[in-house]
Amino acid sequence: MTIASERLPVLATRPRASLSALLDRQSVFSWLMMALPLAFLAALVGYPFCYGILLSLQDRPVAHAGTFVGLQNFVTNLHDAIFWRVAVNTFIYTIVATLLKMVGGLGLALAMNQHFRMKNLVRALLLLPFIVPTVLSTVAWLWMLDPAFSVDFQLVYVLTHGGPQNATNLFATYAFDIAMGAGQLGLGASVALAMLPALALLIVALTIYLRRD
Repeated sequence: MTIASERLPVLATRPRASLSALLDRQSVFSWLMMALPLAFLAALVGYPFCYGILLSLQDRPVAHAGTFVGLQNFVTNLHDAIFWRVAVNTFIYTIVATLLKMVGGLGLALAMNQHFRMKNLVRALLLLPFIVPTVLSTVAWLWMLDPAFSVDFQLVYVLTHGGPQNATNLFATYAFDIAMGAGQLGLGASVALAMLPALALLIVALTIYLRRD
């Protein structure tokens, strides 16, 4: 009885010791620290993404129950001339905006790295636009360029609303107009998801390129 009783505390402390050793592992501790952010990411991004896929497979008018139609919404998009115009606009806008931001940002960074008079003041003025929200700055330019206020998303939606004649419509603005303007939630979701294959290919290409480096 004495020997058995002396072993009980030792046996009782083994789970605690093993738990402590488990938490001391860097990989386990890292996953525990990432658990909460990953949960928020799944709730704020994963759920809307999955729900958007579900909507894209339905005929879902606003305030009505959805009817499963499979890939019919995507087929409708493929036969829509405006959809292809929007696809070209989105591709051109993305390429041009990315190049301008990359070249302009690199040029400004190189210029600000030089030594000249009033360098700190110029730096402060360059950082000032980052303080002003995008929508407010866009509305300010709209007031200056168009006194008739001929209309978010962000630059395109606030400035042109996709016009004239869909010349500036992008996937995001077109999907919003179909879903919220026309009340066709399923068709709007399918338009928004149309950019997914291109984004997936871009991510794969960038991953392969970075791994080679």
